[in-house]
Amino acid sequence: MKKWSLPLGKIFGIEIKIHFTFFLFFIFLTLSGIKDLGIKKGISSAFLILSVFICVLLHEISHSLVGIKYGGKVKNIILLPIGGIAQMEKIPTNPFSELKMAIAGPLTNFILAGILYLIFYPKVVFGKEDFVSQLTTVNVILGTFNLLPAFPMDGGRILRGLLGIKKGYYFATKIAIKVGKIFSIGLILFGLYFHLWLVFIGIFVFIGAISEENIFKAHFALFGLKASQIMVEDFKRIPPENSLLSLFNMSIKSSYEVFVIEKETIYGIIKKKDIPSFLDKFPLNSTVYEICNKNFIVVSPETEVDKFLSHILIGKISWVAVVENGYLKGVIYPESISDAITLIGIYKKRNFL
Repeated sequence: MKKWSLPLGKIFGIEIKIHFTFFLFFIFLTLSGIKDLGIKKGISSAFLILSVFICVLLHEISHSLVGIKYGGKVKNIILLPIGGIAQMEKIPTNPFSELKMAIAGPLTNFILAGILYLIFYPKVVFGKEDFVSQLTTVNVILGTFNLLPAFPMDGGRILRGLLGIKKGYYFATKIAIKVGKIFSIGLILFGLYFHLWLVFIGIFVFIGAISEENIFKAHFALFGLKASQIMVEDFKRIPPENSLLSLFNMSIKSSYEVFVIEKETIYGIIKKKDIPSFLDKFPLNSTVYEICNKNFIVVSPETEVDKFLSHILIGKISWVAVVENGYLKGVIYPESISDAITLIGIYKKRNFL
């Protein structure tokens, strides 16, 4: 999603991006409107679409600002044809905080609808085809639709927050995700009979529920653990001046999955599974320093995994070097985290739940 999004700037320090499919969607609807309604009404329709997406942006900004207030961290907001997504590196886990954050979005739409209604009363008539009436109606629909209990939509997060007050975060999340999946499947089936757009939304909600479930499993499995407890200690150290050819020969005879490029300094890593693609892309005399993955951070063995987990899950960093007294003790990377999540998650369920 990141590669196909264009940055527009920042609002309140939050980066705003627009997905390229929005431009295709906008062009398609504008041309269709001009063809079916004429130039004047077609352009008016295009302006309505832009106004709706401004309302969507305000909806997501309200979520983000409330989330930040209660300890959340927002990476960016991406505008898509079906709405907006606030990509958060950290979501408040306190039920009351999440309730406030979730309610902020729909409440923004209802406030916008109320403002439009009061300013332009009595011209605003729900169902009427003039610009203000349509924009008012859309905000009411957006606010209401987002309150449906389909996680990860706002209604699903409200459901999790309400359940979390009495049942706890783990139980509440499991129930909210299940309800979200069931609702999305129902929406897909309903859309097959009535409107394909509902099918598209249902698929989006289902994918969102799966994504939230994976993130939740990761945080649940690794919560409270330290870097030293999940780091991989079985790696091969090689100097930065070594060639790709020497690395290739070394990897054939080695069971190591990770090669750390290191001398007096840690430069990066190369994973064994990536070596075949490097052989296709780079000359054999390339140094491993030139091709290694340098996108990493350094932490101590005592650092809590939750401090950097989100950064790896969203791709902000590629791996973590665990260093103590200047000596590299271990490495943590997506594949090792996946293994840890599976094993520790099963262990925790069996022993603590």
